[in-house]
Amino acid sequence: MPENKGPKRKTNSNFILITLIFLGGLTIFQFFMANSMRAKYDIQSSNTIFYIYEDQSVAINTNITMKAEDDNSFDKLIENFNTPDQEKEEAYVDNFSEIMQNVNRQFEVISYESTMSTSKPNLTIEETVTVMGFTERLNSSTIEFSLPGQPLNVKDSIVIEYPEKWNIRSIVPQPTQRGENFVIYEQEEQIDFPRIVFDITY
Repeated sequence: MPENKGPKRKTNSNFILITLIFLGGLTIFQFFMANSMRAKYDIQSSNTIFYIYEDQSVAINTNITMKAEDDNSFDKLIENFNTPDQEKEEAYVDNFSEIMQNVNRQFEVISYESTMSTSKPNLTIEETVTVMGFTERLNSSTIEFSLPGQPLNVKDSIVIEYPEKWNIRSIVPQPTQRGENFVIYEQEEQIDFPRIVFDITY
């Protein structure tokens, strides 16, 4: 896990984190930007996919399109997103440290990457952060995916995909759609972070 250093924290406050911000709770699609760097924009669309892997790591992929209200805001958004991925990853490490104070889980940020494309006044951002800690093995054949006590904001859709050999024993809250190895939450404002208990077959 990257080492956190004081000066880096100040730098990290100057860009937006798309996927996860832990400030008293988990909020998907919440943005953080220093007041001096604030830009005016509207969110046109935003979607997140949680990929749960057999090794219990979770890759969180977020795709979001924003429309800047003016040229100055457009330039500020580009400036903020051009922050190196390494600094963004370090900021995620800091944010997961915050959530660990409220949830009895150990989190580890494994990797982070992001891309940006522009068509003025729109910016489309895609980022993927891979994390250990969203799952807990209850016994040799049962795994729980959850983040106890944390809210989840749903903008357009949130998809949770899991391995084909995993079967859902229970899920709360109930999703909008359910497929063979995925569930979808759509057009919600705020829900409790899903608690999914899986039976594992080998």
